Amino acid sequence: MSTPPKPVITVQNLLNGAPGKRVLLVEGPNDKDVYSAWLKKLAHPDLFSAKVIVEQVGNKQQVLTALEWFRDNGNPLRLFGLVDRDEWDAGTLLVRTTALPQLRVAANSDALESYFSDPDELEPSLRVEDPAFAGQFPAFRAHLNSALPDWVRHWALFTTTERVKERMNAAIYPGAFHATIPIPADADIQNRFQDWSNLVAHPRLFQEFDALRTAALASGLPEQFQSHVSSKRFFEYVVHAGPGGLQQFSAKADRTWRLDLAENTPVIPADIAAILRPLLV
Repeated sequence: MSTPPKPVITVQNLLNGAPGKRVLLVEGPNDKDVYSAWLKKLAHPDLFSAKVIVEQVGNKQQVLTALEWFRDNGNPLRLFGLVDRDEWDAGTLLVRTTALPQLRVAANSDALESYFSDPDELEPSLRVEDPAFAGQFPAFRAHLNSALPDWVRHWALFTTTERVKERMNAAIYPGAFHATIPIPADADIQNRFQDWSNLVAHPRLFQEFDALRTAALASGLPEQFQSHVSSKRFFEYVVHAGPGGLQQFSAKADRTWRLDLAENTPVIPADIAAILRPLLV
C-alpha cells in the first residue's frame, strides 16, 4: 500500500471514529460552513451530523488526491468529495467523475460563490435577513448587472488560460525531462516541444477564447451569474465589497455573509440539494 498523502490520515481517523456515517470532503472552510448549513436544512428536523461529517481538506486538489488514494486502497463507499467546477468543461467533468465515482460537482455553476452572486438567489435570503432590505434591492441588482459584462469576458479569458494550464500539466510540461538522464534523442525532444507548442498555438487558442466569450455573453443573465463569472473574485470584489455591495446592508466579513445567506435561503439550490440529499438517506 502506498504512503498516504496528507489529507488521508485525517479522513481515515474520521471513518474509523464514526462507523456508519458518511464523510463528505470539501475544499476549504467556506465550503464546510455553507454545505453544513444546507445539510442542516435538508435534514430538518433530524440532525445531519448524525449521518454526515463534512471535512475541509484545503483545496480542490487535496479532495481529488484523497479520493484517488482511497479508490486505490479499499475505496470506502461512505466517502465522498464535493468540489467546484471552476474551469472544467463537460468532457473533463465526465473523465473526472468516471475515474472517481464518489466525486460530486455542481456542473452548472462556476463555484460555491456562484449561488451568492446571482441576484435571483440572493434576494430571498436578504428578505429573510431583514425585510427592510427589499427597498434597497433594485439598486443592488443594478450594481451587479452593471458589473456583469466585464466579468463574463474576464471569465472567458481566465477559463481559457486555466484549461491550457491543465492541458500543459497533463502533457508533463515542464517536468518531462526533470529526471531524464541521459537526455532523449533530439528527435524525441523536438516532438515534445512541438506537442507543447501546439497546446498554446495562436490563433487557435484565441479562437477558443473568443468562442467561449461569445457563447457566455449570449446566454441569459442567470446562467451568466452562476456559470460564466469567476465567482470567488466576483463575490469578493463586486457582491460584497464597495458602497454598492452587501456592505450597504450590513457591515460583515465576506465569510460571515456567505454563511448568513446560506442559512437564510428559503430554498436550497436544486442542483446542490440533489447532491447533498442522498447523503442523508
